[in-house]
Amino acid sequence: MPLLTGHRPPGRRYRPEPGHHQPGLRLVHPETPADPDHDRRAGHRGIRFARSGCRLRIRPDPSLLARQRNGRSALEAAGPTSSRRAGRTRCSAAGQPHGSPGPHRLGRSGRLAPLPARGAHLPPETHTGHGSLALGATSPTCAATSRLNSKTRKGVGPVRECVQFLGLPGPSGQRPEASGFINLRFNENPFGGQYLRYPEHSPDFLAPLYLSALEILDPTTEGSVRRPSAADAVITRGATEALDLVLRALFEPGKDAVAVTWPSFGFFERLATLHNVAHHRVALGGARYDRLDIDRLLSLPVKGIFLCDPNNPTSTCLNAGDLDRLLDRFDGLVIIDETYSEFTARPSHRHKLDAHPNLISVRSMSKALGMANLRLGALFGASAVLDEVRKVRMPFPVPSLVAEAATGELTKPAQLASRIASCVAERDRLAKNLMDCPDVLDVFADAGFISVRIADQDSVLPKLHDARIAVAPEPEGWRDHLRISVGPPSENAQLLAALQRNARRAAP
Repeated sequence: MPLLTGHRPPGRRYRPEPGHHQPGLRLVHPETPADPDHDRRAGHRGIRFARSGCRLRIRPDPSLLARQRNGRSALEAAGPTSSRRAGRTRCSAAGQPHGSPGPHRLGRSGRLAPLPARGAHLPPETHTGHGSLALGATSPTCAATSRLNSKTRKGVGPVRECVQFLGLPGPSGQRPEASGFINLRFNENPFGGQYLRYPEHSPDFLAPLYLSALEILDPTTEGSVRRPSAADAVITRGATEALDLVLRALFEPGKDAVAVTWPSFGFFERLATLHNVAHHRVALGGARYDRLDIDRLLSLPVKGIFLCDPNNPTSTCLNAGDLDRLLDRFDGLVIIDETYSEFTARPSHRHKLDAHPNLISVRSMSKALGMANLRLGALFGASAVLDEVRKVRMPFPVPSLVAEAATGELTKPAQLASRIASCVAERDRLAKNLMDCPDVLDVFADAGFISVRIADQDSVLPKLHDARIAVAPEPEGWRDHLRISVGPPSENAQLLAALQRNARRAAP
């Protein structure tokens, strides 16, 4: 979408030929040299540059300012039906004309039309997608049509100011070939090999398959109003990208803030930092690090709260009563990372979406489903939230090879359930044996991994290193704890042997 502002690079300007822009506006192109002959020749070309998305800058012609000021009373008296010769007037969000000219954008017809005031929405015809041009306002009233930026549902809005004007990125719908058209649109190399075609623009065609598998692994509870549909899910490149899209679409950089619990998934704070969103850390309570400090969370000036359940790195489930109370009392967004949800017997939080439209559930196909190499995840939430998330997702995000492999996996839910059951059984066996190791003080095993508290980290880690076993020490800065993945039985046996050997050698 071209952006027209009031800045001008020195010595680089031209004036398009009459009739191709609004009278009294001087267009400045940063790429064009200050050559009068070039200025005359480049009039049409400059307009085309603008319509291709090139940045232009615009300044009002000083000679017209006086005429506009003198004619302001007449324009206001004439109202919205003022004549074209008097020139278009910029309008406020309330539809009232302003006397001083403001920022404009280039319309499809080549005219420069006024932009609405900051914070106001463009009319529906100005919303564009990737590579398209915003239309100019066709009515001088410029009445605000801000719907997305209103709090239509509990905790949903407002969305980011720059996102509310966007359409979906890239081409939408099926490829032209699917409708019998010759496709001369996508700029693909016709002489390429087997990978010359772009994949599907949106990978959400995988959503029904994923939802069908989840209905077998984690059936919708009887208390739910309805079963989730494909429209309730956005397929992403792993759970981490899902978190990134939420921050990109819904949290204003330098303005909004979020709360995160600790210890928890480190990418919550990392992504918030990258998006310039302030974050407040609130410690988890309880001997199992499963209690939420609800009063503290509610007292913070935050737009959203990021939680991980089951929690990484503690491998504990958050207290269910605390979560319900938080959802009932907090009006902002509650984003729950459920990457390890399939490893627990507790129903997924996605079943609460009808009761809590401010809830967003983040899921992963990497862990329990055993598809880590495919890097796929999903977002579940209210349609108003997912509509904004889809705007900021990159076009063609999932390669066709990945989509085909995922299709083959998701159509075998019985096989997926068998994988989960096998991993849970081995996790429980390993956790029981770890409790018998003298150096291990506590064992937590609610997720797809195990966390242990150890008596002497400086003694345990060298012995594991000597046994050529890699674990995660002090995950997320959690001192005196190890995060241990569940391996095959033979590797788990080597881990137990190393810990037992360490205990015997450490004894006096």
